[in-house]
Amino acid sequence: MKKITAMIMSAVLVCGLSAFPVSAVDTSQSYVLSVTSEGESSFSVDKGEPATVQLKLDRTDRDGSFLMYAFSCRIRFNSSMLELAEYTPHTGVDVTVTELSGALSGWSDITLNALSASFNGTSWNDPETVLTLTFRGRQYGSSALMIRNASVSTCSGMESFYCETKDAQVNVQKPKEPDHICPSAKFTDVNTEAWYHPYIDYVLTREYFKGISERAFMPDSTMTRAMFVTVLSRLDGAGLSSYTGNDFTDVAEGSWYAAPVQWASHNGIVTGIGNRRFDPDANVTREQMAVIMYRYSEYKGMETGQTDRAKYEAFTDHDRVSDWAAEAVIWAVSRNLVNGMGDGTLAPSAASTRAQVAKIVSQYDELIAGNSSTGEAG
Repeated sequence: MKKITAMIMSAVLVCGLSAFPVSAVDTSQSYVLSVTSEGESSFSVDKGEPATVQLKLDRTDRDGSFLMYAFSCRIRFNSSMLELAEYTPHTGVDVTVTELSGALSGWSDITLNALSASFNGTSWNDPETVLTLTFRGRQYGSSALMIRNASVSTCSGMESFYCETKDAQVNVQKPKEPDHICPSAKFTDVNTEAWYHPYIDYVLTREYFKGISERAFMPDSTMTRAMFVTVLSRLDGAGLSSYTGNDFTDVAEGSWYAAPVQWASHNGIVTGIGNRRFDPDANVTREQMAVIMYRYSEYKGMETGQTDRAKYEAFTDHDRVSDWAAEAVIWAVSRNLVNGMGDGTLAPSAASTRAQVAKIVSQYDELIAGNSSTGEAG
């Protein structure tokens, strides 16, 4: 594996001994994350904007004579969303940055180790920042923090030692966000501290998505095939008034999705599931989304040939991708539209939630914009 000094996307912190989940508190100028087992939270970083992440450790003396402080920590991150501009460790903290490979290609680890006399006595404040990371957003979106096994060991005493292991606390600080109207604020089921919040704001602002009702977005409900094609037609800005025919027997004329489905069918973006059926109410699978985006990219004249098959084959279940979808999934993996499930799998037949699709569509929209700026899209 190759060492690097700066690169990141969605930050995942993995530290030392005991486990604990994450909740976020918005203090306008910073997010304070309290960590618990296998949990995650997020903070918003706009493209090109800075954000500062501080790893802080807290300790309490038993008798006032603090003698030793030891800990280890591993921070995992993905470089598509964030760039690591710099990092500043506390005195006595050793830091290495390692680029991962195989199924974890595109991710990196920051490893911290410390056992130093500089932590003795009053030289260590309470709590103390052991590492400061400065990120810069690569694109619009949020960075999820997942902290596991964060702990520190302290020993104190004069004639005899008393040692204990305590949980760590992570503070994430960023510049104050400008005042603006949050487009998802009207939805009572959208958690504005969740990882999906900036993606939902992105698709609502551009009117790619709409709510299920005036007050409900239903971020955790699954996305249907009809919904996904409708979202894609809005992203395209397609004029749908001329698409009045019907290529599929199970698409009801006059339904809210009839024109988008006909637009997609007419332009070769969808072909149905056979026997002139589209199956509009079925959940769209991850491999189906890849195929639809791939065909749309071809329809728009975007370059689709440069792919990384080795990155795709590093996923343990790549052989479960349907033959008709393999080329598109390889393309989607190569462009970080499909990043796997975090456990080395692609889960090609799994459904996706509306929140997850909001993230994919936001990233795909950025990809299209990038291709347009370089003249690759027709």
